[in-house]
Amino acid sequence: MGATDLDHLQAHMKARQAGGQLIAVGSSYLHPLGRHTTPEMVRLERENLAMVRQGMNTGRPIAGIAIKSAVDGKVSGTGTQEVREWATAKKLLPDQTEAALLTLTSGHWVTAIEGLAGTAKTSLVGGISEFAQQRGWTVRGFGTTTTSVGALEQVGIEARTVAKLRAAPLPVKTGREFWIVDESSLLATVPVNELLKLARERGVERIVFVGDQKQHLAIEAGNPVRQLLADNMAVARLTKIRRQKEPGLLQAVELIAAERIPEAVDLLIEQKRVVEIKDPAARYQRIADEYLNAYEVRQNCLVVSPANEERKAINEAVRSALVANGYVQSLGQQHQILIPRDMTDAQKQHALSYHEGDVIYFRRGSKAQQIPKRAYLTVAAVNTEQLSLEKVAKDENLTLRAENGRLISFDPSRWKGLDVYTAETRTIAVGDRLQWREPDNKRRIANGQYATVTALDRHYIEVRFDNNRKVSMPLNDARKVDLGYCSTSHKSQGSTVHKVIINIDSSRHAELVNDRQFYVSATRPEWDARIYTDSVQGMRRAVARTQEKTLALDVVAQERRQQSTAMRI
Repeated sequence: MGATDLDHLQAHMKARQAGGQLIAVGSSYLHPLGRHTTPEMVRLERENLAMVRQGMNTGRPIAGIAIKSAVDGKVSGTGTQEVREWATAKKLLPDQTEAALLTLTSGHWVTAIEGLAGTAKTSLVGGISEFAQQRGWTVRGFGTTTTSVGALEQVGIEARTVAKLRAAPLPVKTGREFWIVDESSLLATVPVNELLKLARERGVERIVFVGDQKQHLAIEAGNPVRQLLADNMAVARLTKIRRQKEPGLLQAVELIAAERIPEAVDLLIEQKRVVEIKDPAARYQRIADEYLNAYEVRQNCLVVSPANEERKAINEAVRSALVANGYVQSLGQQHQILIPRDMTDAQKQHALSYHEGDVIYFRRGSKAQQIPKRAYLTVAAVNTEQLSLEKVAKDENLTLRAENGRLISFDPSRWKGLDVYTAETRTIAVGDRLQWREPDNKRRIANGQYATVTALDRHYIEVRFDNNRKVSMPLNDARKVDLGYCSTSHKSQGSTVHKVIINIDSSRHAELVNDRQFYVSATRPEWDARIYTDSVQGMRRAVARTQEKTLALDVVAQERRQQSTAMRI
């Protein structure tokens, strides 16, 4: 904003369309200005489909030989019998057994396991991994988040993030390999394309995508696993929800999973799990009181709220309640934390994307500018006089301040490997619950992990994680954290708690409050869920809104249909 104007932008878009670099399709009520994609995205989607199609009947069954009947489609053979006997010994339920059968006996290179939230997907793939390893296969796990990586590691699977797979080579392949890719709904088109190509070049014999397409989607372009499923990729489905232990809550969750949202809301109201409080401050206070009650009976409780500003306010309200009742020490430390600005790589290249006071983390250093690797520098000034409407000047248009006070002229367009943060201050004390907002690989702390502060002074902090592991570190190294009483639904995906408290402001945009957000939030607890909202009627409408991503090939197909219709007219 400020570096261009609307006419200039539309002229560029028309020029790119004329040159074939941008593909436009007609407008809709969701996209009144029209929808666009690029030839590159079309190519990547076609490549993904082609690679999976080419892998049909070219993979290697993990469990011996399996034969698919031409009459009824059922799988039989020595591999099938072996898996059924193993599943019986493991006491797997019918849907788990069928998922294991498809995964272990399939002759396709790529298959999928789709399971509703709480159907024990991770524990099942842990068993499948054990089966494969006992038969000489090397099993590698990949997660879209460090939370999913941690979950795979807990069930005995060597795992890394998909991002790390793309950035760093794997050890040399020494035998048959089986890749398990978790939280597949969060995968975008580009990483799936790179993953499939890496697997093909490496000679990986089998891949399984594990996830739930009803949960949150990737921020980046595309919904590749849904696209592959629609193209008849072999899939096993887990439908028996095992997480919810309380029958009434289970019934409500089953309705939400079946996309019967109005009935689910009616049932939750009937069960007295929904409270309407219009005033936000009063609502946050009631949420804090509810959390305090759960804390006092030692329930593992999580508050989920879609927007970050709500999360911050609720965290402070809960913390105040805990301090007032002596569960968190009243004297604490003022601590500067770093909140990711979630800028795209393109935004990071432009000086006007930055604000004075932003903190830039340099994953790579610079000898010329004396910036060490892994340094944090603060934006002291954005030199707007050097910027024009036509372009961002290719000069040092940011002034950065190092920790020793040294000022550095800086051109972000020439750099890669930058992370950008907003600095905020929190009061923390012994007893506080923190959530890591980014991974700390050095200390084996995953993104999204929770810990309780057990010791604190001006220089050092000690925390205890939920698995009772204690970690001590310089306080300055614990900057990518926040108070951990309230989380967004994106951060909560993959979590299991005793009780969840959900804050729903019905006036929020459909990108924040929708059917996916409601589904993820409501499926976290084992025993209890409470919903606090500004308006029950507004909430009914808000949580029923759908959130889907348009695929590039769909856009192109729609464009061709429109052109064909126009020609006939």
